[in-house]
Amino acid sequence: MPKAFTNHHHWYSSIFYSLSSAKSSSSSLDEQKNFSPYLVYSYDNALHGFSASLTLDELEELKKSLRFISSYIDHAATLDTTHTYKFLSLNPSQGLCPASNYGEHVIVGVIDNGVWPKSESFQDNGMARGIIPHSRLAAYKVFRGEGSQTSDVLAGMDQAIEDGVDVISISIGNDGVPLYEDPVAIASFTTMEKGVFVLSSAGNAIPDPHTLHNGIPWTLTVAASTIDRSFGRSLIFRDNFTITSWTMFPGNAVVEKAPLYYNKTISRFDSAKNLSRVHTASSCARI
Repeated sequence: MPKAFTNHHHWYSSIFYSLSSAKSSSSSLDEQKNFSPYLVYSYDNALHGFSASLTLDELEELKKSLRFISSYIDHAATLDTTHTYKFLSLNPSQGLCPASNYGEHVIVGVIDNGVWPKSESFQDNGMARGIIPHSRLAAYKVFRGEGSQTSDVLAGMDQAIEDGVDVISISIGNDGVPLYEDPVAIASFTTMEKGVFVLSSAGNAIPDPHTLHNGIPWTLTVAASTIDRSFGRSLIFRDNFTITSWTMFPGNAVVEKAPLYYNKTISRFDSAKNLSRVHTASSCARI
């Protein structure tokens, strides 16, 4: 950073002032009103840089700067769902939970859609607690009604590091972006170097070789070997007779002359409700 500036934010702001000044001297008043470059976030901890709204011409002008390193397109981020320790079958009396004294002296920064005190989740009786009740929770709201961008996630990570968290939990995905072009992956590496543990979710998509996101080597990506949800599908015959069951078949298909196998164990169950009571059942069709 040049010595003339007191902090990075002032330095970045001067860059955009220069871009705006250059544009005002070469464009009409109407063009200036339609769009002008502006600084969205500046980052000091997760990485040194900023996010901004620019035209392609302004970006090309910015690339001429001697201190320019790289730029990335701001992508939309996807929020994953998470579930409780009851599904994970964690034992509250033995194992990691008591060994860590239930997270005592640990600050966990959760980056998602934040905590709203008026939520129905806070209307229950008694005291609510999570998996590690002795820990401290810091919530960072990076999702709004219209969604979230990578730049928003980075802002949450940057502030979490500034606040001194020990763990950053990100249940957010950024699909289809290589590691060297993913600002969240790059910021996670810096976060790791600062001694902050980063964990992320593998995603909510059905098991498939191409459904993993957040496959970042320097973070802990958490996936489930089993799931607590069912994917229903219907087998429709030519006479419109329909059988509903659970399957991991990825989509719709029209299959003719498919051999069927009769299973006496489940033959007396003629509804989805009855069928759900059977713990073990053979395949009823082969496709």
